[in-house]
Amino acid sequence: MSDTNPAEPVSTNGDDQPIRPKRGIRKKFLIGLGLLFALALGFNAFQSWRASSQLEARLEKLREQGVALTLDALQAERLAEDDNAQTWIRRAKPHTEALDKLFRDYHGSTEFETFQPTAEQIEVLEKAFEEHAEAFKLYAKAAECAGLQSDWRIGEQPSESLQVNMDDCTEA
Repeated sequence: MSDTNPAEPVSTNGDDQPIRPKRGIRKKFLIGLGLLFALALGFNAFQSWRASSQLEARLEKLREQGVALTLDALQAERLAEDDNAQTWIRRAKPHTEALDKLFRDYHGSTEFETFQPTAEQIEVLEKAFEEHAEAFKLYAKAAECAGLQSDWRIGEQPSESLQVNMDDCTEA
């Protein structure tokens, strides 16, 4: 054996307490820790492989049933403009905004707080409903539509839909 790593405890300068080498314990501890880490990585890899195979089996069953699994397959066909409720809602927007403005003005009045509208206010509200009766017809058409596709589906190109959305945002 070499003098740098003695197998037996070595005494120091006549003291009764021998110095024990710690290198062997550290080495065994680090090897054990490395083996434990390798075991944890191996277990993780096994679990990942098992989950992946289970997912693929489920996806295969869905593919056999004809279920859409990609974004392209999930893409719904574009509704005709007259069969899209969003079209009718957009057409009713000016009427709705005008009625909203009238209601906000009315809600800010003292007559609204006392639940005693004046004859003039009742006349203005009735006239507003008559002028904007088209909005109710447009909303009824929207309710009869086959579906609603939001603004991002309006144009053939994404830039067209983006422009419509930008216009709607700047108007608000």
